[in-house]
Amino acid sequence: RYNPFGGSFTVDVTSNIDWEVQVAGGGDWLSVSPWKGNGNGSLTIEAAKNSNPSPREATITVSGSGLTQAIEVYQEGTAKITIDIRSKIEVMIINFFI
Repeated sequence: RYNPFGGSFTVDVTSNIDWEVQVAGGGDWLSVSPWKGNGNGSLTIEAAKNSNPSPREATITVSGSGLTQAIEVYQEGTAKITIDIRSKIEVMIINFFI
């Protein structure tokens, strides 16, 4: 689980076979390295900053010889607050003259 600002973390892979990585739903915001390995190793997973208020998700699958292990990645959206200053000024002026 990532905060909206992104970051990276490492996942250990314990294996005695060749394995490869696939990413579904990550688009260009999520990167994984390396894409394949043999035996024990580690994956570095990095998420870019999410400037959108909507959260995003991806699934990383490590597989080999018919075996699979999925890693679910979730990144929160960036909270935004919009204030319409013009409407606030109009309300203030109306209140002032009443």
